[in-house]
Amino acid sequence: MSVTRGREGTVKVGSAAVGEIRDWTLTESTEIADVSTLNSQDEKTIGTLNRRTVKFECFYDPTDATQNMFVPGAQMTVILVSATGKQRSGGITVEEVEIAQGGVTGVVGKSITARGNGAWT
Repeated sequence: MSVTRGREGTVKVGSAAVGEIRDWTLTESTEIADVSTLNSQDEKTIGTLNRRTVKFECFYDPTDATQNMFVPGAQMTVILVSATGKQRSGGITVEEVEIAQGGVTGVVGKSITARGNGAWT
């Protein structure tokens, strides 16, 4: 069994990498429409609108200009690079930004959630 370590992944806006990234997730889904007809014995469905959600976490760095671009409502194109070097890119609209205190001995973290905006490659 092959194991891929995640420590090589990055999140970029243009050529600028977001600093202090801890992890990222791209979730892809679709709306499902029921197209069953009368007298059908089985449900029939089709996919309609594709949807993407991007989430990533980083250590909060108030001096990182790229981190500071992620504010609710901001629109931009991001590039997600996996540990294997595979890239996915597309537009996003930032939905939520959370800065969480790390406790007495912890580090302050920042979480960003965004929705896809248009087609992705």
